[in-house]
Amino acid sequence: MRFNVLTLRPDFSDLQVAVPARCWAQGGHHTNWCPDSRHLLMNLGHFGLPLRLCRVAYDGSGLAPIIDTPFGSGHPTLHPDGRHILTDSYTNEKPFAREDGSVPLRWIDTHTRTETEIARLPSRPPQEDVALRIDPHPAWDRAHRRIAVNALIDGTRAVLVADLSELLRSGG
Repeated sequence: MRFNVLTLRPDFSDLQVAVPARCWAQGGHHTNWCPDSRHLLMNLGHFGLPLRLCRVAYDGSGLAPIIDTPFGSGHPTLHPDGRHILTDSYTNEKPFAREDGSVPLRWIDTHTRTETEIARLPSRPPQEDVALRIDPHPAWDRAHRRIAVNALIDGTRAVLVADLSELLRSGG
């Protein structure tokens, strides 16, 4: 399959190709809007490198990695401070996932180019229940202080809430 990322206004006007299939075909997944509502954040391998966290305008202009390292993965979301990216990984993504089925919740500081694992979440369901896919998929609350994530707790899908206020206050 080949995917394009398309954007359009609520009235269905101004249809744009933000990320063409030729870029996505070289590796990539999961697009998310940036807080400014004009840019998208996405994992892309378009640059001949491992997945990078990339930013592109809704109309396809300015497609470029936000940072060279650390590598991209999972479901990235940009904090409104423009500095921090929160993401997870998939259970098959090396080097992030572990054999026990856990994946990291990754806090990336784009200014210092550093990454902190703020949690490790159990995410791989038992082999007999392959329909139960658990991607942590971090999402901010409206105040951008707390997050919600999915996890597998005692064999049951759970939604966890974490307050990241202290991490944000400390500059992360």
